[in-house]
Amino acid sequence: MHGNIDRYEIFLITAELGSITAAAERLGYTQSGVSRAIAMLEEECGFTLFVRSQKGVHLTGNGEQVLEPIRALVNDRQYLSQVIDEIKGLSSGTIRVGTFTSVSVNWLPKIIRGFQELYPNIIFQLFDADYSEIIDLLEMGEIDCGFLSAPVPSGLNFISLYKDPMLAVLPPDHTLAKEKSIRVEQLRDEPFLVPDTRNDADIRQLMEQLNIQPKIKYILNNEISIAAMIEHGHGVTILPSLILKDQPIKVCLRSLSPPCYRELGIASRQLRYVSPAARRFIEYTVEQIGPQH
Repeated sequence: MHGNIDRYEIFLITAELGSITAAAERLGYTQSGVSRAIAMLEEECGFTLFVRSQKGVHLTGNGEQVLEPIRALVNDRQYLSQVIDEIKGLSSGTIRVGTFTSVSVNWLPKIIRGFQELYPNIIFQLFDADYSEIIDLLEMGEIDCGFLSAPVPSGLNFISLYKDPMLAVLPPDHTLAKEKSIRVEQLRDEPFLVPDTRNDADIRQLMEQLNIQPKIKYILNNEISIAAMIEHGHGVTILPSLILKDQPIKVCLRSLSPPCYRELGIASRQLRYVSPAARRFIEYTVEQIGPQH
């Protein structure tokens, strides 16, 4: 690892973690090695980058100003390195992917396994996050690509992969369980369970589109916990189909009328700024999953 890490990357990791000790542990360096690298960068810049305290370190005003240019420099050098490898005929590099639970469980294991059979020297770094966090990571250049639900900001390249049906989730003995499909209005007065704000983007977007204000009874931190509560009669919800695939939970699932979907896809910065390895991964993902329109 030492041969691939320089003081610019050490600076970024230290800024991210707010601790020289934590940065040293992540990198496999000594604390003195990290401190020395930062000191060399401060000497190069001609000003102090971090304020030290007993609680750790944080960026000075000058450090804040150089943070994004240094991040851009590191990303550009990684891209250059992978271009050189590609020219030499090498299939190497690191692909940083933003993902969330239903994709991590249902898609990524198979996609990564197949990709690494073709390109065994590729390394993956996975970042588990919600949609807004994945967008931020993409825009800052901290990941190469990420799975998202449409719509996405106009500055990102987005390839649609899958129209994931939104389903009504009911207790098995619910009076609406006899229906073949359910209008969202029929759930208006039902006690609703929803994910916390970190994970509720799909439900919130659907409710806004349909101008429905659900009567929220419980807020839980993940969708599987919600389904388990519904199994025991604590209310209803609407969830994407992919989240509930192969889950051993006894709930009643009904399609919505009219049908509603979340549009899943893979996003990146504009492709000319994406490394060759990441571009090939995006292409491979499209080959395996979609696209669907």
